[in-house]
Amino acid sequence: PRLVRAIVMDSVTVRLFFNEKLDSNTVYHKGKYVVDKTLGWPVSVRLEHPDFLQVIVKYNLEFEPQQLYKLMVNDVADCSGNLIGEFNTAEFGVAEKASAKDVIINELLFDPETGGSDFVELYNRSDKIIDLKNFWIANIGEDGMINDVVQISEESYLLAPGKYVWCSADLSFNLYQYKMAEWSNGWQVKLPTFGNDSGSVIIINQQVIIDSFRYNKNMHFPLLHDVEGVSLERISFNIATNNSSNWHSAATNIGYATPGIINSQYSISATISAQIEIIPEIFTPNADGQDDFININFNLADSSAYAVRIRVYDVRGRLVKELVRNDLTGSSGSYTWDGTSEWNSLSKSGVYIIYFEAFNELGKVVKLKAVCVLSQLGL
Repeated sequence: PRLVRAIVMDSVTVRLFFNEKLDSNTVYHKGKYVVDKTLGWPVSVRLEHPDFLQVIVKYNLEFEPQQLYKLMVNDVADCSGNLIGEFNTAEFGVAEKASAKDVIINELLFDPETGGSDFVELYNRSDKIIDLKNFWIANIGEDGMINDVVQISEESYLLAPGKYVWCSADLSFNLYQYKMAEWSNGWQVKLPTFGNDSGSVIIINQQVIIDSFRYNKNMHFPLLHDVEGVSLERISFNIATNNSSNWHSAATNIGYATPGIINSQYSISATISAQIEIIPEIFTPNADGQDDFININFNLADSSAYAVRIRVYDVRGRLVKELVRNDLTGSSGSYTWDGTSEWNSLSKSGVYIIYFEAFNELGKVVKLKAVCVLSQLGL
């Protein structure tokens, strides 16, 4: 038997999940459940009936917020008498509400081998313990409509700081296909449809867009003859998700994907000379006080003064609004767009391109593009 995971039920109680039915005669000794951080032995242990796959463990002391506990289970056996082995530990803690970019899209396989399955890998870049129970994965069309909304888990699934989870409809195929895959960080769930040439991934938590990623196959390494079965990996956790320079094909020597572990292309010191970021990437300008406009944040990575021009285009390349024209600014800053056009009317739902230009007195010119979605659809 294996201890699969542990979740907090209340301030003193933990539910443990096992992969096989347990022999009740081996479960009830309190000394078999060892937790660090001086919690001591539990005051009660209960095996859940009738599945015999879950154990409820209760302690005297309350769990502290932002504290990650590690629990070890010893000498419990399945119904065939097999004792638990090396897979006998799990981490747990009190979950907190996630904010945008706390959890990020870190790896994506959108064009699997024939008979295979897509996967999306998420990474917790915050210092919070986050419950994925109320997280949803979706995609979005060019009309701005959110499609294929799928709940990641109907029960609590804790994602600790600095940890990964990869979601796929067929874990077994991907575990066979990618030898570096970490089974314990996998979560089986039917994903939305992801196009083999281009598409989008959106992560939603309680009607908040946590992260979103627009991809296309041209983001792969150009010298690869065939990208089928090759994942796109994020290079840096701290560079904007939709900066195309922050993504690269997974390396050949690790088997073209790294679900559940650090990316083969990860760089702790990755830098980009200039970048813009749109927050939120999906906005609803309906005057309800939530996501009514976008912030266009830019950083040109030097100390020069720049003249900035920002224009908004629709997907057909038609100018919607000249937002900024030759505005003198520093090398970093922010502008907003409320969805209105040159004619002061609200633009239609859809995808829009933010085209950013800047130049300084030394003749340096920066040209950047980013995408946002104007949507009137309530989640």
